[in-house]
Amino acid sequence: MSATTVIGETTSDLNATSTLTLSARILELENALELTEAIIESSPVGQVMIDESGAIVVVNRVALEMFGWDRSELMGKQLEVLLPNRFGSQHSVLRSSFFDRPTSRTMGVGRELFGVRKDGSEFPVDVGLTPLELGGKVYALSAIADITLSKQAEANLKTANEKLLQSNAELEQFAYIASHDLQEPLRKIASYAQLLQEDYHESLDDVGRNYLDIVINGADRLKRLTTDLLTYSRINTQGRKIQTTSSADALECAIGNLELVIDETNTQISFGEMLDVLADESQLVMLFQNLLGNAIKFRGQRTPQIHVDCSQRDDMAVFRITDNGIGIEKEYFERIFRIFQRLHNRREYEGTGIGLALCQRIVTRFGGCIRVESTPGEGSTFEFEIPFAIPRKECV
Repeated sequence: MSATTVIGETTSDLNATSTLTLSARILELENALELTEAIIESSPVGQVMIDESGAIVVVNRVALEMFGWDRSELMGKQLEVLLPNRFGSQHSVLRSSFFDRPTSRTMGVGRELFGVRKDGSEFPVDVGLTPLELGGKVYALSAIADITLSKQAEANLKTANEKLLQSNAELEQFAYIASHDLQEPLRKIASYAQLLQEDYHESLDDVGRNYLDIVINGADRLKRLTTDLLTYSRINTQGRKIQTTSSADALECAIGNLELVIDETNTQISFGEMLDVLADESQLVMLFQNLLGNAIKFRGQRTPQIHVDCSQRDDMAVFRITDNGIGIEKEYFERIFRIFQRLHNRREYEGTGIGLALCQRIVTRFGGCIRVESTPGEGSTFEFEIPFAIPRKECV
């Protein structure tokens, strides 16, 4: 066999091998494309794939239903056919930018995106882009979600919140006006009733004196109620700036305000280390004073023992006020925080039914929450959490 023949056979073999390799490569590419199309077709969200020129090369069933096109109509068209006209020129620039630096990204960050159906109607969308390389070419795969329902829900929620804010503002204003305007006539009723009691006590019989006592007591209760209602309505509108506040100072101030009733009932109050919090100091004092006052009021037959402790949970300061009072049935745990809700009649325990509602309103204003755990006959623990005042790090 000559050298020429050997060389000729070797070249032929190489050509055959190259042909087989190219065929295998083409088959591999076709299989990859079919697999890609199958995956895209099975996606639960709209999927549209374009080449660098912007032509649609793959589109799945969800996207076709979303935009209202048939597959045969949409294949090969420019992607801009799915966009409102006002975005057309802008999108070609963005497409070029994507293919220059093909990375996965979310479109429309900080702005709203819209798609347009075949009939010309628009709808809001979320779009995510992913680059795909097939056969040495780069494609852009768009995952498209119709967010019409979520946008409607968002708009409805915004409207509901605006109405709620307006309603709350009107309610606070009404409560303020009603309670404020009632102060003067109530003062007159109480004043003249007391004058009658002092100047004409001997002229009245037992029935008359009893009626007069009822008037005076009723006026006094109504005065306390309007005062509490006025305080309740002012929590958000008349509150001071929320800032770093010493809970230890607020607690000591509250205890000082309750000094007389503490002495009269021999109440024992203990507390551990307190944390600084973000709060309105005067309202924090009011919060402690209401909770401590309740613990003393609902003491039952035992000498009141109250313990206040404080701990940190993430970025919140958690306060627990534990007493040995009469306790609360579990079925009333939520009800007691509603305004005007009383579990006992006035002959047993005085009050207007606003105290714990006031506590909840204060804690909510601070950005926290309040709850209760209790066992009837053993006592209660009121726990509230408000933001912890994180110390600033000094610059080095």
